Amino acid sequence: VSWDIFSSPEQAIEVAVCMGSKVLSGVIKRILCCSDFDRSGLPDLFVWNPKTGKSKIVEVKAPLDKLSSKQEVWIHALLNLGANVELCKIVAKREAV
Repeated sequence: VSWDIFSSPEQAIEVAVCMGSKVLSGVIKRILCCSDFDRSGLPDLFVWNPKTGKSKIVEVKAPLDKLSSKQEVWIHALLNLGANVELCKIVAKREAV
């Protein structure tokens, strides 16, 4: 874990609270138990709102990009843990000339 990504210990606590104990412990367990396979594939973003206590885990895909098998496994595991997971597909936008 890169602890320096948090601006304060309180922010790390906010993340843990918004993620929820079941999801947080499930992610930690997968990483510790299955580290060879689960080193990659974890979604790109974790967003949270400490005011609402809600969070979302997001996998971002470019226009022609597809989920890898490791990403599919992670998303399935996160959904089984009750995480709010979303696939965000980037769509190219043409500018008017």
